[in-house]
Amino acid sequence: MTDKAIRLTFAKDEAPRYQDGKIIAQNMVPGAVKAPILLDWVCLEPNVVTGEEIHPINKIFSIVGGAGKVFVGDEVLQVGRGDVVWCPSMLPHHFAASETEPLELTVTKWK
Repeated sequence: MTDKAIRLTFAKDEAPRYQDGKIIAQNMVPGAVKAPILLDWVCLEPNVVTGEEIHPINKIFSIVGGAGKVFVGDEVLQVGRGDVVWCPSMLPHHFAASETEPLELTVTKWK
């Protein structure tokens, strides 16, 4: 844990956690920082759909650019810049970028 403010941004010199030419994910909390959260930046190219995932922690998806859909459990939410989606733990979720623009979001998770 830290008692100082931290500017969170992905390190330009670090390789993305996952990249396949269509999806990029990058951790935004430096490894040396002992923070009680995990924060990832994710960008999906147009017309890309991610695989479904389930995690034992709550998440907040903050849409920072583009448009698409967020699937949480049985719900399908149309999202765009400025939208925030709560995803309770153990609910299946995935994302889909629109056909014409990428979907860019941050994912906040609590440890």
